[in-house]
Amino acid sequence: MPRPLTTSQRYMPGLDGIRAIAVLGVIGYHLGLAWIPGGLLGVGVFFTLSGYLITDLLLAAWERTGRLQLRTFWVHRARRLLPALFVLLPVVLVWVAVARPAMLGEVRGQALASALYVGNWWLIAQHVSYFARFGPPSPLGHLWSLAVEEQFYLIWPWLLAAGLAGVRSWRRRRPAPPPAVPAG
Repeated sequence: MPRPLTTSQRYMPGLDGIRAIAVLGVIGYHLGLAWIPGGLLGVGVFFTLSGYLITDLLLAAWERTGRLQLRTFWVHRARRLLPALFVLLPVVLVWVAVARPAMLGEVRGQALASALYVGNWWLIAQHVSYFARFGPPSPLGHLWSLAVEEQFYLIWPWLLAAGLAGVRSWRRRRPAPPPAVPAG
């Protein structure tokens, strides 16, 4: 069974099972399996689970150091996600240039948006519906979900830090509890 990388991390095997079920729902949706209609539910579960795990990591840093350590958090996220993305994008661009040159213009814009983690906004600006497709899907169309996740990684830590600072401030301002009366 996998173990935490450091003593400050908790590993919960049940979350791997939930993640697997969510991914199977998404795969079933994309394969057109009518008996697995949970593609969007799978995405929601995956996002919720990611949000929980990221919050857990941030709160563990807060408990250890009194700070969220955002620089360390973002460096770890970049090390985990960027290498695969920066291999995927050139491979897809070369494949499209060779196999589907007519799609190259569309995919080139989507690749840049994906590299900047704004692929979801690019699709919206291009009026592209993820669910209503009339032609072959873009080989980078699925990266909208990675963009949403990365945007969450950028925004959520700041909101969490503000909330934690508010709680810390509130705790300092509230009156001290009355002394305990000895039983007697």
